[in-house]
Amino acid sequence: MKAIIRAALAAALALALFAAGALAEDEVRIAPAGAQAVEVVDASGAPVTRAYDMTISAFYLVGSDRAELRISAAGADPATAAFYSNFDSTATALDELARDGGDYLASTGVDSLATTGFESTMVAVMPGGVASGEFSGCTLLFASESDLDAFCRTRVGSGASWRFAGAAEDVGAETAAETADYALVFVDGAGTPVPGVVATVCDDANCTIVTSGADGRAAFSLAPYAYDVHVMQVPEGYAAPAEDYVLPAEGGELTIALAAA
Repeated sequence: MKAIIRAALAAALALALFAAGALAEDEVRIAPAGAQAVEVVDASGAPVTRAYDMTISAFYLVGSDRAELRISAAGADPATAAFYSNFDSTATALDELARDGGDYLASTGVDSLATTGFESTMVAVMPGGVASGEFSGCTLLFASESDLDAFCRTRVGSGASWRFAGAAEDVGAETAAETADYALVFVDGAGTPVPGVVATVCDDANCTIVTSGADGRAAFSLAPYAYDVHVMQVPEGYAAPAEDYVLPAEGGELTIALAAA
């Protein structure tokens, strides 16, 4: 239940998840004090730069359930821009944060599978404020190496491994465990694809947010599981189904017909 509630809050806050941020990615830097920067690579050895359907700027192994952050956001209007953490789905205006020179200071709890059931915490700057739904400098924080391993096994479609930044060889996370391919297809009563539908795909501990594209499809790969699917948001003119759906454990496609509002 907590996973579903948290996903719902995240979906409501990120209505424009795919919109381009008001600041370039290299204008925002978020660094946790005392943490180790890590690199995540896919099965081919290429750097992983996307997770949870968003661009990820950096990965850090915090080694704790709390992180003190230093935020550089040159060009952001502190009266408008906000710091966001999905640990508790909160956003704080930059001008409410303490400052050290040109940097903003913030803190956040850090999720772990052992404590909250989530393997990472995402922090970012929302340059246009919460209403914009735009994120820049998205950074993933991990409390432990085992949480990083779980992320690599289940959250990167082709499988992944990780290493400390600058290291020549991987030091953790074997390349992915088995994954299955899934797709949700959203159509109207006439069978026409419906883009922009936001849904959560949940197991017993975690939820993944997916959004349908122009073809009405949201395709993704996860560890095999009979995932629960809940439609969180639909475009204007449609009604969100009250019922939940279940994906086949072995992978496959599920079509969901949306009724007119």
